[in-house]
Amino acid sequence: MKTYEHGGQIEAFAKALGCSIDEVIDLSSNINFVKPHITLDFNALNIASYPTYDKLYQVIADNYGIQTSQMELFNGGSSAIFSLFVHLALKKCTIYSPAYLEYKKAAKLFGYELELINRFNDLKSDVSPNSLVVFVNPSTPDGTF
Repeated sequence: MKTYEHGGQIEAFAKALGCSIDEVIDLSSNINFVKPHITLDFNALNIASYPTYDKLYQVIADNYGIQTSQMELFNGGSSAIFSLFVHLALKKCTIYSPAYLEYKKAAKLFGYELELINRFNDLKSDVSPNSLVVFVNPSTPDGTF
């Protein structure tokens, strides 16, 4: 058994349930199951170089009255989570769970002492001082506030 499991394995899921893949809607990952109709010919695009985000950084910094060095943009939540954990470099992490699996993976990877609190049963539990507390709202995987 793998230490961490995340969605996206719809073939195995359908097989375990005895149904067809067409009957499964996978909401556990960022895979768009709708499959929008795209008429754009990507081969016709002229992309001379990979774009930079300098202008975007500057517009956001100006809007919030901060320096561009005081922020970081990410292409997705997972990379932001891992960056947060490595930059904070704390010793302890408390995760109100269940929560998005990447929080636990990042805590383990960067050597945090991990405490999980079942938010359904122990919402008012004490949290260790000087720890990173992860409380996701709306929560995953159930989407409640």
